[in-house]
Amino acid sequence: METVLRKFTAKGVLPALMAAAISTSHATHQATAAVIPRSGSGAGLLPPDLSTTGHISKPIIIALPVLAPKWTRKMQKRFDELARLEAFGRLSAETTVELDFLSRTRERLLFPRTAEDIVFEMKERQLNSKLRQALREYVAFHNASENQKRKASG
Repeated sequence: METVLRKFTAKGVLPALMAAAISTSHATHQATAAVIPRSGSGAGLLPPDLSTTGHISKPIIIALPVLAPKWTRKMQKRFDELARLEAFGRLSAETTVELDFLSRTRERLLFPRTAEDIVFEMKERQLNSKLRQALREYVAFHNASENQKRKASG
C-alpha cells in the first residue's frame, strides 16, 4: 500500500472524515483522509486544537493512501491473509487499518457502484432523514399533549 504525505488546509470537518483541498502544480484535488494525531500517544483521530476548539490553527500533515489502478493477485493474497486473521481475532490496529483500506479498494475496483445506485442511496438517505424528523415532531407533539392533559387534570 503506497502512501502519500501531503500538507493541506482543512475546508470543513464532517463526521468521520475530513474534506480538504490539496494544491499541486497541476490541479487542486478533493480528498478525504484520516487525520494523523499530533500527539505521540496516537490517542484520538483529531489534533488537539481541532477537538477542543473546532478549528484548525495550523496546516496538518496527513497520509493519503493511493488507490491502485487495478486489483492485483498480490493485493488479493494480502486481503485473504488479513481476512483470516480477522476471523480468528488476531488483527492488530495497524493491520485493521490495512484490511479496511484493502476492503474499500477491492470494492471500488471489483464492484464499482452505478450512478443509479448512488442516486438511489442519496434519495433513500434524504427520505430517512425526513422520516426521522417527522417522528421527532410527532413524539414532541404527543409529549406536550400528554403534559397538558396531566396539568389540566391535576
